[in-house]
Amino acid sequence: MILRPNAMFSSYLLLLFKIIAPITFLTSFTNAYEPTPNWGMGSTFIEGQAMYIHGGTTSLNATPSNQTFSLDLSRKWTTSRPIFKLLAPGFRDYLFPSALMKGNATWFFVSNQTAYQYSILDDAWTTIGGSDVVSKAKGLGGATDPVSGLIYIVNGYATGKSVSMQQFNPAVNSINKMETDPMLENLVGFAVVWSTYLGGLLIHGGKVSTRDSIQRYLYQYTPSVGWSLLQDTGELPTSRNGHCMVPAYGGTKIVLFGGFDGKGEALSDIYMLDVSTLHWTKGTDGGPKVARAHTTCAVTNDLFVSWGGSDSNSRPLINNQTVVYNMKTGDWQDYYTPTATTRLTDDKPTVEPTSSHSEPSTSGMIWIIGGLVGGLVGGVAVAGSAAIILHSKTNRGVIVKAHVSISTYVDSPILTRRTRHAIGDLKRYPAQRLPLRQRVALDDCILTY
Repeated sequence: MILRPNAMFSSYLLLLFKIIAPITFLTSFTNAYEPTPNWGMGSTFIEGQAMYIHGGTTSLNATPSNQTFSLDLSRKWTTSRPIFKLLAPGFRDYLFPSALMKGNATWFFVSNQTAYQYSILDDAWTTIGGSDVVSKAKGLGGATDPVSGLIYIVNGYATGKSVSMQQFNPAVNSINKMETDPMLENLVGFAVVWSTYLGGLLIHGGKVSTRDSIQRYLYQYTPSVGWSLLQDTGELPTSRNGHCMVPAYGGTKIVLFGGFDGKGEALSDIYMLDVSTLHWTKGTDGGPKVARAHTTCAVTNDLFVSWGGSDSNSRPLINNQTVVYNMKTGDWQDYYTPTATTRLTDDKPTVEPTSSHSEPSTSGMIWIIGGLVGGLVGGVAVAGSAAIILHSKTNRGVIVKAHVSISTYVDSPILTRRTRHAIGDLKRYPAQRLPLRQRVALDDCILTY
């Protein structure tokens, strides 16, 4: 009888240890890597998994950074202690165009007339090659057509004073000259995203480099139709450049954030575009601590995330670099928590739209092909390792939805009924391992409800 309370107390202690040990283990790795504050980085993200960030600079006269790292979007963290992971360094540059390639495993870049690839799965860089018809301009952006795999870089093709859109075909490593709307010539600092709902590019804002003026117009480019100026409505975003645009809620919404106004002041406002109606709704302004331009952006479920960027004096943000906005509640919050619908096992891929593609206006030019660049002990460690192994097994063998901020957006991989695999990444994300409740078999594909 005397031992019973002690035994019960011991059981409580053991239970408490099992709860605290994994948290202690994971927390010890929270700040294992702290990235150097920069602006003008390139970024891409996989919803519920991670945002990947590369490059940037601290000033116009500084040596650009070559750092590459990820921000964890699968676990909880506070904005004062985000979970970063150091990745293999790449080229040094800032304000360069990039796009996540079809298959969601490789990230494409153009820097100083040279094309690069970064393998997310292998954490390895490859130099594709160079061409003298590629624009050297800063502040360009591009996106990938998730159906064809073609990559479009707005104003990325330049010969003399002539500027056009660049189309890159990764299947044969060729670049082609495409038509550009006259209103977009010499435009830099714009935000661009691929809309699966519209089947083409959306381009907003930017600065005309030849006359140093900014704009607020929303343009669309579809491979089958070409360019058009859209008549958007609602609480329209003001003129700006250096802002970011990312899709949310399966591509039905587009989130626009930050940038510089006409006076060079960093903005902290956030807007959401309903793609089906082209109607804008303004969110809650974040104030001076949130204001930034040339930043990185990502979305997971209801949460919008931004890291780094520049203040009104074109200096990198030192304090409060990471911000989180809850699109459901309209609050800027000091923590990130992926909900059940953002976990990889609950992620719901969407069907890719079909589209036709116009022929390039000139014959393709081939890139010059380059070569390759580039044990714990104790109860806490054991408990923490068990938690990590379980997390890894949970994440393995599922379908993920990939998105890209500033310059890129690629929707979910297609699932075929015959192969029951995700096209472009058969080994890592077999479709048959999706929860049965998330699959509905149709004639030609598997959809999620």
